[in-house]
Amino acid sequence: MLNADLEPTGRWWGYGEKTQFSEKLTGEMADASTIKDKQARYKKAPTLALANSLTSFHESRGETASAIALVKDAIGLAPEQKSELRLQVLEMQFAMVMGEKEGASLKDLETTMDEVLNDPKTKAEAKVAAIRQAGRFYYDKGQKKEAFAMLEKLHPMDRDKLSEDGQKDYDVGTTYMSWGKDYDRFFKTPAKVDAALLKSYAGDYGPRHLSFNEGRLHYKRGENAPLPLIPIAKNMFFIEGKPFFHLEVVVGEDGNPSKLVGHYAEGNTDESERDENEAVN
Repeated sequence: MLNADLEPTGRWWGYGEKTQFSEKLTGEMADASTIKDKQARYKKAPTLALANSLTSFHESRGETASAIALVKDAIGLAPEQKSELRLQVLEMQFAMVMGEKEGASLKDLETTMDEVLNDPKTKAEAKVAAIRQAGRFYYDKGQKKEAFAMLEKLHPMDRDKLSEDGQKDYDVGTTYMSWGKDYDRFFKTPAKVDAALLKSYAGDYGPRHLSFNEGRLHYKRGENAPLPLIPIAKNMFFIEGKPFFHLEVVVGEDGNPSKLVGHYAEGNTDESERDENEAVN
């Protein structure tokens, strides 16, 4: 937002529920002073409203460390909102650590994570979302022990009492754990599938391509380099190095492969039909 002199009076990005954008706009319009003026007033007499406005400004500019400092100030200004504000800190700390931004601290993130999980006032859905995100974060960093230990925290929770979004986060988190463990198991000992059957899957499927060489099936999408497939069953595979994706070869009534279906740990799928006139090797 700019005033008549083109000076910034507010800045933010994104919103969740439909009403949040209008609520944010109304709040910013209630104080049309410039950001410089708000910063000066905040130094003299900090308020929650100013802290929230300046947090949005800094976060939208990628100045996450400054935004986190303001939210931590806000906790002191409104201790009754500590649980909600702490979740905001955690979200921004994740963004910093995952983006490897200057000033990012894994130790600080883990401290906030412990506070969130041990806070009885934090909603179960928020805890589940944080556990899911932390589990995936650790796994992607190669810290599988920490990832599985984090995701194990989902098991004592009552899935049926969660909201729809909470149940989705729960399911994704438990899928991360089961697929991650399955990947390690099948990477060491792949399922046995007849080479002739694997070879019959080779061909083009729209942007996807399967090739058979050196006794293994390989997967390629677009211009990416081919990657070996790890059999889970006769028609289901992991892609080497990608534990949270399953590739399914669907066979038609004629016994020939008809399409590929990608299954993502997050629950979504996408399909690629086998090209017409594609010869079966």
